[in-house]
Amino acid sequence: MKRKTQSQKVFTNFLLCSLIMIMLLSGCQFLSQIPVLKELKPEATLDIIPNEKSEITTLPKDELGVGSIKIREKDGMEMVYVPEGRFTMGSNNNDPDAWEEGKPEWEVYLDAYWIDKYEVTNAQYSKCVAEGACTMPSVPYYKRDEYYGNPEYSNYPVTWVNELQADAYCAWAGGRLPTEAEWEKAARGPNGNKYPWGDESPNCELSNFNQGTYENPRYCVGHPSEVGSYPRGASVYGALDMAGNVWEWVSDLWSDQYDTSVTRNPKGPETDAHRVFRGGSWLDDERSISTFVRYFGFPILPKFRLDGIGFRCAYPSEKADNANDLIVSQEAPMDNEQKPTAMPIVVLGVGSTMERRIDGMEMVYVPKGKFTMGSNDLDDEEKPVRVVDLNAYWIDKYEVSNAQYAMCVAVGECTIPNSSRSSTHPDYYGIDEFNNYPVIHVSWHQASAYCAWVGGRLPTEAEWEKAARGPNGSKYPWGNERPHCGLANYNQGSYENPDYCVGDGDTSPVGSYPDGASGYGALDMAGNVWEWVYDWYGPYDENDLDNPTGSTAEELSHVLRGGSWRSNYRGIHSAIRYKDNPDVTSSQFGFRCVLPQK
Repeated sequence: MKRKTQSQKVFTNFLLCSLIMIMLLSGCQFLSQIPVLKELKPEATLDIIPNEKSEITTLPKDELGVGSIKIREKDGMEMVYVPEGRFTMGSNNNDPDAWEEGKPEWEVYLDAYWIDKYEVTNAQYSKCVAEGACTMPSVPYYKRDEYYGNPEYSNYPVTWVNELQADAYCAWAGGRLPTEAEWEKAARGPNGNKYPWGDESPNCELSNFNQGTYENPRYCVGHPSEVGSYPRGASVYGALDMAGNVWEWVSDLWSDQYDTSVTRNPKGPETDAHRVFRGGSWLDDERSISTFVRYFGFPILPKFRLDGIGFRCAYPSEKADNANDLIVSQEAPMDNEQKPTAMPIVVLGVGSTMERRIDGMEMVYVPKGKFTMGSNDLDDEEKPVRVVDLNAYWIDKYEVSNAQYAMCVAVGECTIPNSSRSSTHPDYYGIDEFNNYPVIHVSWHQASAYCAWVGGRLPTEAEWEKAARGPNGSKYPWGNERPHCGLANYNQGSYENPDYCVGDGDTSPVGSYPDGASGYGALDMAGNVWEWVYDWYGPYDENDLDNPTGSTAEELSHVLRGGSWRSNYRGIHSAIRYKDNPDVTSSQFGFRCVLPQK
């Protein structure tokens, strides 16, 4: 029988509370009630996730260092790079906070590897469940009626998973759980910090933990926080939440003391009934969230899982060559002596794409530069033709869909469309059949609120038109060829004698016309629905040529661009402009968003 160590004593309250909840919930049929998050991705608006069409240049392996970031294609997880080398692992008798299980202090050498920047989230784990590679968490989180499967908590750490479920997820993502040594080095840094951020005592700006005692707790939050909520608590390598929030499974089996004879890439003992987890949780005190504290699966539950245990994954450095993974440097890397070193930054260009985590929208990159805006072929509103210079930005590849807009409504950041019908369908918004169709009947204000929720804004007229015309300044997104129903959803006839591409005239699913893509890869920028843009309506200022934002006076109307399913060939020209009151909604009005490239 194992002796009752300090770690067991400290963790007793945590275990008992959780076990009581398991017994209370054991008769409930939760597994049939919790939805799988098939669409959601964790909420981190500006993270880059390349797809198979990305043409982003990555860094050579020999230029990787502290500060390098790897975006995992499988689930969009950011990973941080930990270079090969030695670090101090464990604790010594001189530290009054040291636990016996964390002794002795010894030097360990590790090969280079990548480790997840964040704990794996509910949304990421649900993607693995949806593909059949993972099983559902055992029960919902007891402090909240709905946790896993609730969009409000999509970006929170998945909990109630045992070590086998964590293993399965990491294998599905292409990696594995980190070893104890890998986890501890990523948390402590090369200088052996007591906490990820250094030796400063924890506070609620650095970590989600218990400032009091187990008997008299003073929780920072009292339950898990959204991943990445404590950027000041980052480790030297950039990993977040490695102290507090939730304990994290690692690959090692338990032993009461380290085997210090293995000093290179140690993996723990070969046999034991228990698995180690590290880092402490929201329930644990200052001593229990230090980087050298370790604990193991409770003996009475072979498939141990709790509300306070999650995980993150690791990749050996030789597995960092997935063609669909992106390697960048977000900040100046540091060597083991904390000296900044130079490193090339990722090169973005035409064809680069990213996925916006909060709503799953794919965005296309529009580089900085000049383009020809306006037209002499249309009405006076599109004149004069002039050359405009824009900074780089990302724009939604598709119009925002009903399903995406509903996510914003669900979290209280958006209001429902003014009508739930479309031109020919009495039931449209909120119906699964039309989830991937553009949201309509939204005002300029509602469109602006959605774009603010995802971390961006509506595009300016200039940004919209450049994205539509492409680098060659085409008349239509696809070029100068006259439209047909293989390129856009529009009206082939006239307004008096319409000949609609779609039935009696209505929207198409977003992205239905890939042959109609612009030179930057944006779809549906001609026809389908008119799209709100940022600008107030007014005549163009021929002298406003540097990132113009439209009329400076608040006119009665905002601009819409691109035409709709009801517009004829002239009305879907890339330079065409329309206007309406910002409070007005229509079955022909939708939108897309932009994010400036910083």
